[in-house]
Amino acid sequence: MKATLPIILMAALAAALSCGPGGGENGAEEPTPEVQAQPAAPERAEDFEEFYAKFYSDSVFQKSRVRFPLPGFRLSEHHPDSVASDTNYYWDKSAWRFRHTIEGDSLVFDEIIYKKEMHYSDREVLEQIYIQDAGYFVENKFKMINGGWYLVFIYDATSW
Repeated sequence: MKATLPIILMAALAAALSCGPGGGENGAEEPTPEVQAQPAAPERAEDFEEFYAKFYSDSVFQKSRVRFPLPGFRLSEHHPDSVASDTNYYWDKSAWRFRHTIEGDSLVFDEIIYKKEMHYSDREVLEQIYIQDAGYFVENKFKMINGGWYLVFIYDATSW
């Protein structure tokens, strides 16, 4: 009996290996139920122009795309909680007021010319709105985070 056990095991092993990779009777490959890890599809980055248009037209969307507490600098005589010098400031979500921008490169309002400049890089956009030689300057920094654009910093020097 001892001599026949190794022979039986070798015969069973040979029979199992002779069936081919699929293990079927006719040698056809059967689908395997293995789940193979598929690489994640790269996330499509949000288009800045689409984000920008929605950011300045939808108050709920705007608030959802601000990184609170929002750091920045604030210089304004109109805000009693700030001082009349460059000050580290944090905008709070509960006190956030909808912010507006100007269409195009400039806007004339009450004979005052507001200008806007945009500075683009791959992952950051700076929006500057100002009145030439008048002490009015706002800079908003937008940054790409996890495929979406967010307002991450404000420099507000509206001192009049």
